[in-house]
Amino acid sequence: MFTRTDDPYTEAEPVATAMRTCLDDFRRTGGDPRGYTARAAALDLKDLRQQLGYKTWSLYGLSWSTGVMAQLAALDPTGVDAVVLDSFSAPSVDFAQAGYDGLRSSLGDAYADLQKAAGQLDAHPQAVPGRKPITHEPRTYELTGDDLVTLVHSAAYEVDLLPLLLHQLAAGKYGALNTLVSVGIGQLVSHNLGQYWLMQCQDEVPYRTTGARHARPVIAWLAADDVVCAKLGLPRSPATTRQPVHFTQPTLVLSGAQDPITPPPTADKASAGLPDLQFVEFAGVGHAVVLSSRCGRSIVTAWLERPGRSLELEQCQGKAPYQVVRAALPWWIPALRNTRRHAAAAGAGAIWLASLTWFVAVVVLPS
Repeated sequence: MFTRTDDPYTEAEPVATAMRTCLDDFRRTGGDPRGYTARAAALDLKDLRQQLGYKTWSLYGLSWSTGVMAQLAALDPTGVDAVVLDSFSAPSVDFAQAGYDGLRSSLGDAYADLQKAAGQLDAHPQAVPGRKPITHEPRTYELTGDDLVTLVHSAAYEVDLLPLLLHQLAAGKYGALNTLVSVGIGQLVSHNLGQYWLMQCQDEVPYRTTGARHARPVIAWLAADDVVCAKLGLPRSPATTRQPVHFTQPTLVLSGAQDPITPPPTADKASAGLPDLQFVEFAGVGHAVVLSSRCGRSIVTAWLERPGRSLELEQCQGKAPYQVVRAALPWWIPALRNTRRHAAAAGAGAIWLASLTWFVAVVVLPS
């Protein structure tokens, strides 16, 4: 993908064929895709707690895994004493529709620049030199308007850069595409696609609305979900797994104000029925609050010391974590920002036990 100017649905066909071959090989060696759903993951974690001998633990979920943690809290009420949901992706929410709605709302005034730049790239696709994300071999990316929208959406961890980049692109300064390719494609390949599609094709994609399936411009990786899942032909998870979550443990929900993947209004509505809830929104932050906000990490630390208490929130959650200077961006800025971000997250090791992929993280704190 991103190397031709075809429709994203057409570009995803070879990916779907390769994924079907992978699934066939997986089954032939004894693998069972039914073990790769959010509910199955929650049950596995319940078993893990018991095997480790922990009477109770506290849960931290990031993006996709927030749905797992929510199900685990409901399935294991006596074994879970507190829950932190960062960028809440509720199982009852249409993930694709939320993504399209969130892209518009998260960008604000910059969405007009995105529309203008996408139209320009549709009329005149741009060749951008880069490297393959896995092998680092040279590759030329051929970018259309749909590709731009996809890269902007996947760059949700770097929202402070996006308005500047989009302003430059709308003005015809296509050098900004180098930065978007570096950040966006890196995020797209940073998780296990096999595991991702096994779960999405059973839990989420079969329940998407018609509007999300035919949106324009297209977020290519959401289009790929539809093409891949049609090729795999997996049975959908029971409709009961799509019900609004409900559990009684103290819960802290973190949401980035500029998150296009799990936007704050969606996360707020999906968690509103929880009886012991504190919802905190962070200005100037996109997807995955704890990875980009020192303020977010400090709030989680304070809350976990006594889960359920009403925090006297610091003013930091109302301030953007970075000040963006409107100037030309050197190519190395995204790499530097990523390094600083992950180093900061690693420094909170007492809280973040495991970050399995870009969308899965679990923290286990034994009592």
